Amino acid sequence: MTVTRTSEAPPPRWVRTRSPSRWSAVLVAALVVLGAAVALYPATASWFAERAAVTTGARYSETVAALEPADRADRLRDADEYNALLGRGVLPDPFDASTPHTVVDPSDPYWSLLDDGDGVMARIRIPAIDLDLPVYHGTADDVLRRGVGHLQGTAMPIGGQGRHTVLTGHRGLAEAELFTRLDELDRGDRIEIEVYGETLVYEVTESVVVLPTDVDALRPVVGRDLLTLVTCTPIGVNSHRILVTAERVFPDAPAATAAAAEWSLPWWSIVFAIVLVAAAGFVVRAWRRG
Repeated sequence: MTVTRTSEAPPPRWVRTRSPSRWSAVLVAALVVLGAAVALYPATASWFAERAAVTTGARYSETVAALEPADRADRLRDADEYNALLGRGVLPDPFDASTPHTVVDPSDPYWSLLDDGDGVMARIRIPAIDLDLPVYHGTADDVLRRGVGHLQGTAMPIGGQGRHTVLTGHRGLAEAELFTRLDELDRGDRIEIEVYGETLVYEVTESVVVLPTDVDALRPVVGRDLLTLVTCTPIGVNSHRILVTAERVFPDAPAATAAAAEWSLPWWSIVFAIVLVAAAGFVVRAWRRG
């Protein structure tokens, strides 16, 4: 009897799972890095904007310090004469771009008062919210994206009885903090205005939320030296205004001149570096595996 042997089936071939292709790995890594860059953009832009503002303020202080005392006194006297001529006209909403106060008129002496040559008239510091910004003339949008704007028609920021200075700033910008934390100020917090070699100290007395048309709180009050900071609220809606009003005080110890900022490595740069290293490692491993 003949036994027919069936041929044995060939042994199964091992199927090797292919790793992602090299270019797929590069694409994935690039998308991760791009996503991290987008997520970190607000913090990054805000850091650079803050650094630019502090640098501008420091340059203002140096420029003013280099002037002769008589020159500084002349600038302050001109501003005081301007303040004395201010009437009680209608005060516009500083964030309304359709009003004339946002347009530079070279024939109007206002635009040259206290100008240091770079458009800066003063420097504002608020220690409670780590704010240090230059103060510019007017409230045009390009001004408010670089620092704080002075509302034309209100007193120049040199102090004085019966004077009321109004300074404005944006809030909630992705690329800069500016007045974003203004709502955190409490009664008693101090605001410093550095102007042509003098440092004026104001103490917060109240913070209120009003409609854009409610400007009565911005008018001067006889016998009081007032400063009001204005910004929009709620963030992204901007239907109302936050008014933080402060009154001049004379502390026993004069306010110290701000020292040059010491910049440490920002947290976002560390996070981005970690993402870059991880993405590069992923690509290298994929490339070696083929």
